[in-house]
Amino acid sequence: MAHGTSRPVVDRLKIMFRRALSNEIVFWRALTILLGVFAYLKGARLPTLYIATEAQLNYDHGLVKRGLFGAFWKAFHVPIHHYAVFAVVSYGLLAVLIVALILFIRRAHLFADEVNVLACAVFFSSYAFTYIGHLVGRMDILLMTATLLVLTIENPWRRNAVLLVVGPLCVLLHEMFVLTFLPLCVLPSVLNALEKRRLKDGALEALLFAVPVAATWVATFALAWLPAISGDQAAQIQADIVGRIDFPVGSHPWKLIRQSAVMTLALMLGWALPAYNPIAWFISAFIFLPPIIFLTLLACNMLRASNDPHPRWGAAAIVATIAVPALMNVLGTDLHRWHTFCVFNAFGAVGIVMMRSRSRTRATSPHWRNGAILVIALNLLAGGALMDYYKDAPYPYHDHIESGFKALHERHLPAPH
Repeated sequence: MAHGTSRPVVDRLKIMFRRALSNEIVFWRALTILLGVFAYLKGARLPTLYIATEAQLNYDHGLVKRGLFGAFWKAFHVPIHHYAVFAVVSYGLLAVLIVALILFIRRAHLFADEVNVLACAVFFSSYAFTYIGHLVGRMDILLMTATLLVLTIENPWRRNAVLLVVGPLCVLLHEMFVLTFLPLCVLPSVLNALEKRRLKDGALEALLFAVPVAATWVATFALAWLPAISGDQAAQIQADIVGRIDFPVGSHPWKLIRQSAVMTLALMLGWALPAYNPIAWFISAFIFLPPIIFLTLLACNMLRASNDPHPRWGAAAIVATIAVPALMNVLGTDLHRWHTFCVFNAFGAVGIVMMRSRSRTRATSPHWRNGAILVIALNLLAGGALMDYYKDAPYPYHDHIESGFKALHERHLPAPH
């Protein structure tokens, strides 16, 4: 009796399984979600003590860079100086980022047809998505969330009005916003300006986004040229943070805020950049270039298909938006972190082009599908160092490859001076 009643259930499951595999769009949607879950789990962790300590900066001792986060939570009496509370807040903000991603995907119709869902599959399977999840607790999560929420506003006047406020606030969270995500925020307006056939209309559109861009850069330069805090002020900030937190100190943010952007640039040019290991660049290119190339080509192809009057200029704007975060290599040594932002911007560019396009592709061509499968396979193979000396460990042969390249480097290349 039990056997007889179980047969219809098994048959229904078989039918559902066959339909899922035979329907392209359903299959790719399910695969995208599965790939995203596994990509995230490769780098999942709790916020580090380094991040938790830096988050304690606020404005109790004057205006300092990266102090807005701590000041905000203090104003609302949220005790992020307790590590457990900070961890809950950090994962709450990560959840908000995921919601913002879903909202952006819905607004851009990236789950609506086969070509668009390929972009989602490539992005969510990438090591960049692993890295984004690994950044839990960092200001990067808030910056990406703010960027996505700005991009979901299709009305250019409202979008740029919001960016006029959000841009300077993001700079107060982390000054890297101008080089990482501001170009993506203004890309819709840039493409709109290039779409105008009359110079007057294009100039008006350019003026519209020039105002929030100028405000964001003014805030950045104002922070960069803040007078350095004294040693006594730094000691007071140190004593205040150490006296409040209930976890071991994981970093020295009181030293960080004494270092201006000019000092950081001089340090990087004088020491860090010459000491960069070429093997690290090779590994980073293997990890991040495949999804960047695929998403960039897809965005440019969609732009050309939308009958844009200046597709070459539009493609140049897309490529520049995707490449600009790589300039952060001049200001910091977090190689994979900056290239993760390039992948994020490439995915954002695909969504922006789709939001501007009124046409919807109903079926994908074999070369896009096969290209996506190839990139996804490379994404699954990719792995490397994460933030704060963490390392993903799903592929045991990666260490052997890296050690082989190091041996080759030591034998045939001169050591850096």
